[in-house]
Amino acid sequence: MLLHMSSPRTEISVAHLRDQALAVVVGAGLRRLGDAVRLVMSELATNAVRYGQHEAFDVRVRRSGNGVRIEVDDRTQGRFALVGALPDETAEQGRGLLMVEAVAQAWGTSADGRITWADVASAGK
Repeated sequence: MLLHMSSPRTEISVAHLRDQALAVVVGAGLRRLGDAVRLVMSELATNAVRYGQHEAFDVRVRRSGNGVRIEVDDRTQGRFALVGALPDETAEQGRGLLMVEAVAQAWGTSADGRITWADVASAGK
């Protein structure tokens, strides 16, 4: 495990987690994954802040194959419907998981919906 921490459900937490994720992947010799890891952590943590129903959420970054798996557990059971259509071009939100899908090798949610995960690897997409 490269990183495992709980974070309060606040906007400032997203920036802190993004920086922590970058620091651990650089420390693990995976600097080439830095931009993708920062983007994925930012998007998954932002969703936990916006849509989570508890005061805090958990994040984990672990080695996985030739990269890392980022997991965000918002402690909220239940699955949210993922909208397949692109948001209106003037919308200020709604593209986060599309960006995750663009840079991650794979992503998904746990069966109970608590955890959203993404695999970021050197092969990328």
